[in-house]
Amino acid sequence: MVSRSAEGAEGTPFEIVVEQGKIAEFARAVQAHDLAEHHGADAVSPPTFLTTQFFWEAAEEGSNPWERVAMSQERG
Repeated sequence: MVSRSAEGAEGTPFEIVVEQGKIAEFARAVQAHDLAEHHGADAVSPPTFLTTQFFWEAAEEGSNPWERVAMSQERG
């Protein structure tokens, strides 16, 4: 079950500054197919790179609206 009171909730925006090298390292770690597109000033991050936001999100008060959902992992 989830709390419907969280419907429409938005988290507080926050900024993440990413070094070009971190995108390349992540692409290599996940064995991205075209490593060339993950290097240099115009580097494009692999889609799963966006999950790294969860690490930084924890530091910003109110940035995670999922906490308001109060989802129970129990089935009922």
